[in-house]
Amino acid sequence: MNPLLLPEVVHCLGNFLLLSSPPPRDLADAPFSQRTLLNCLRVCRTWNKILHPRLWQYFGNAPWAQRLSLVLPETLLKNAHHIRSLYCCPTYNIMLDLPNLVWLTLGAFPHNFSLKEDATRSRILKRCPRLRVLCWGGPEQLSPLLTRRFKNLPCLTYLQLNRWDGSGGALKRVLEPLAATLTDLILCNIMYVESAELEGLVLPAVTSLDITLSYPATEGVGKLPGCCPNLKELKAACDEIAIVFIYIRPDLLVDWIKDTRLVSLTSFMFQNELPIDSTVEGLIQSFRTLKIFVYSGSLTQEIANLMVGYQGNNIEELTIIISENRTFSASALATLLESCSSLQRISIACSIFVSDMMLLEGIFRGTWGCLGLKQLHLNGIKMTLPEMDQMIEPPSSFAPPTSTYIGLGWYAHTQETQEIQDLIPKQRTAFLGRLIEHVQGMPQIQDLHLNGVYYHPSSTPKQWYDHEVLY
Repeated sequence: MNPLLLPEVVHCLGNFLLLSSPPPRDLADAPFSQRTLLNCLRVCRTWNKILHPRLWQYFGNAPWAQRLSLVLPETLLKNAHHIRSLYCCPTYNIMLDLPNLVWLTLGAFPHNFSLKEDATRSRILKRCPRLRVLCWGGPEQLSPLLTRRFKNLPCLTYLQLNRWDGSGGALKRVLEPLAATLTDLILCNIMYVESAELEGLVLPAVTSLDITLSYPATEGVGKLPGCCPNLKELKAACDEIAIVFIYIRPDLLVDWIKDTRLVSLTSFMFQNELPIDSTVEGLIQSFRTLKIFVYSGSLTQEIANLMVGYQGNNIEELTIIISENRTFSASALATLLESCSSLQRISIACSIFVSDMMLLEGIFRGTWGCLGLKQLHLNGIKMTLPEMDQMIEPPSSFAPPTSTYIGLGWYAHTQETQEIQDLIPKQRTAFLGRLIEHVQGMPQIQDLHLNGVYYHPSSTPKQWYDHEVLY
């Protein structure tokens, strides 16, 4: 027997080209490359027969979906039962039965909504009895959310709605038939929903909720967390109206979280920049157990102390985006690394200058207590030269045009090239050496990411200069 036809080889091939469940939205995220698949199809008839269905499984974005129009109708009809993921353009009138489709993306309309297009979309849903993931985009001009199409989707677990008018109880009528199976819900710019329209709605299976807030027009959407008694992950963003309200009343966001009264909620991600530091402090205190926290704002010693005091034994993942007009404290970062025993991943993206001595004396002042740390990302930090360390404040919070890349992921605020070269071994090696030394006792550390450069925990100073990426 040809070795390529051995059951063991075919089994390994099947594992390598394993179909993910649900399939990825984009072919680029699939567990194989299209070129690899095509090469495998040409090996022999047996491999072609085994792998042929996978050639049809993913049409997960607009360019791939448009290629369906180039296929002969009889060929498409013959292979329609292989399609698992499909991006359907607004003008693409698909009439096939897709019995095994599990992921459907209906693109946003570049023009006004029409009854003909609505009928086409409804017809697609009727022909997809096993659909589990549905992404439904609306037209540029806001149109009413029609609800009849969502009544016969018994397997749906993931729903994304983008840009619809959900007034008149439409949103509730969409969600009620899906309450038993829906686990992930994303609502982007669902407008004109009133709080009273969601009375009595219960979504017991939803554990992940992503919503866009708008006050007062869509205040009802803000009530959805209270409709999800088992909610674990909440991701929120504000439109232009809501962000104005939050800047006028910085405590509004904190009160919103407190009003949910959800014991199960352990993850909170807020996409807009928080107005003041007290909002961050209030959010930390609002959760009984906070394991994942993502926000844009400052990292001060007060924030770090509250995090340790209220969530020190709970927080596992922390992501902070610090803009040029906010504050970054190296000692605050050290407090988190020393005292948050459950911390596994921390990522900080700065847009400010931080001195070498601030990092050296601040971050490494004591032993880190997060022994389970797996990932440490410090990005956007722009280092200064020793003469600037003596200054009370850097001359500018922005990266000046004269800032120069000096290697190892660092930038310096100077034009003296020779001086830069003389300082690289001393300043950068001191910081990176201390960093590697601190993580030696952390067996799970895998990812050190400093200003776009990766460092392996077992690397040496010589390797830092030989390779920009040290994995």
